[in-house]
Amino acid sequence: MLVQALVNLNKVPEARAFADKLLQEGREIPEEEANYQASAATVAMAQHDPQTAIAYLRRSIEIVGRMDAMRHKADREGELASIYLAVGDLDDAEQLARSAVKTLQNFG
Repeated sequence: MLVQALVNLNKVPEARAFADKLLQEGREIPEEEANYQASAATVAMAQHDPQTAIAYLRRSIEIVGRMDAMRHKADREGELASIYLAVGDLDDAEQLARSAVKTLQNFG
């Protein structure tokens, strides 16, 4: 949440530094690591670096998938679909949007 707040305040360098620190410290607890990966993706998008954001979100999706945290997985897939849509990759955006819906249907 703090990372997002820093980005919203246009303090992207501070957000990047904080996200980097979180990523270094949060590898022992999978849920935290997944959240920190998603936070780093937010910073990458604020830095206009969608490819890095995609990599962070893919890692986060992988982690929450292993944890069987389907609601989080669907949320992250939706975020990733939005990035693909923003960069004009409609095929991957559609695939991830469908995956998010399927994940939620299986969850609920």
